[in-house]
Amino acid sequence: MSFNTSKSTYQIILAATIPIFNPNYMPVEVSGSLVVSFYDQQAGITGLDPVSIPARAFPKIITVDMDASSVPQEYLFTIYTQCFTFPERIIFFLTGKLRSKYLGWVLPIPDIDNYFIISCTNAPDRRPDPPHLPGRPAKPPRPPNSPPRPWKVGKRDTAAAVGVAGQMEGDTKEQITEVEVEEEVEEGVEA
Repeated sequence: MSFNTSKSTYQIILAATIPIFNPNYMPVEVSGSLVVSFYDQQAGITGLDPVSIPARAFPKIITVDMDASSVPQEYLFTIYTQCFTFPERIIFFLTGKLRSKYLGWVLPIPDIDNYFIISCTNAPDRRPDPPHLPGRPAKPPRPPNSPPRPWKVGKRDTAAAVGVAGQMEGDTKEQITEVEVEEEVEEGVEA
């Protein structure tokens, strides 16, 4: 998009990409016209020269450059206002009628009815992605070891399982022995 403030004109060249699917086993030829509108006013019209679409194309992309600078003088103030105030974007509508020629038959393609949201500045709409450094993927976290279940351990492992359970509650072997010794001493003093 470019503005000429001395002449109060602007120029907008829009690039439309149109995907065309051809499920046939023979190539087709697509042609038609595209109309760009600013709200209800026609801003430009572009004819699409016949383009050959190869057989079994899923899809073939057609790129068309369109001039959207033919808005009436009354609408220029609206374009300037929308471009120089927040959000600094304008919207154009795209309509089109295309037809395909296949084995001598001319068949209509469903109408195009879409829109463009254009940033009035030349800056991109979003920040570019940070560069991705190749490397090893991170290892997945390991699940924590669960305590053994009493019904799955043998007699030999039962004491170990009880010891693990005691340690999980915060009791250690020394703490348990100290408590037993203190109880014996207290009983001896009273007697």
